[in-house]
Amino acid sequence: MDNLLDATHAEFVHRTSFGSSDWSVAREAGALPQKQSGQFDTDIRDDGIDFVFNLKNVSGGPCFGKAYALRLGKGSYEGGLDIRMDVSWQPPGLFLYGVTVTEPGASEENALRLINLHILTPETAYTTHYLYRCSVLNTNGNAAVMDFWHDVDVNAFNEDKRIVEAQQNMTGKHDLFDEPLWAIQGDQMSVRGRRILKELAKRETPRAETTSPNPQH
Repeated sequence: MDNLLDATHAEFVHRTSFGSSDWSVAREAGALPQKQSGQFDTDIRDDGIDFVFNLKNVSGGPCFGKAYALRLGKGSYEGGLDIRMDVSWQPPGLFLYGVTVTEPGASEENALRLINLHILTPETAYTTHYLYRCSVLNTNGNAAVMDFWHDVDVNAFNEDKRIVEAQQNMTGKHDLFDEPLWAIQGDQMSVRGRRILKELAKRETPRAETTSPNPQH
């Protein structure tokens, strides 16, 4: 959950795929080069978290240019791209990612589209089952796009796996809130996500026994 709600990690952990400084510039409302723009919006509620990246005329990470080139039947794509990423978390463990990739100014109706479903469900107190499904749409009938994205996903998950397992080994059986918390702005969604889960767990009670010990006939 921490990983998926961390909108800052891709540019460091996934530099060979999704990572690009474009993401951080959009989050921090910084200045992009001429003809480029970026926007980052969040909606943090008691029942879930949504966030959106909307980048214009950027690279956004090497995987996007390569996938778009394959869609066009080319070996490479050198221009900028418009990339929109919509993420919705429905607690406790459902994430939906929607990504559109197209040439600058083009209609999203003809965009390369990626729809990712992440489902997390605990196995034990310290291990979790992670289920994933990815759909790739508007590929112009080029199966190579799907094959390429499969390889991107496998690589990205292995990159995340090393980080998440190392974090779990460091924290052990301690909860994040067991010690005084020092967080920066980029931690906001992850910290709020943990608090939402704590509140949901607090509300859970064992099912009441409905059978009377002395039934009357």
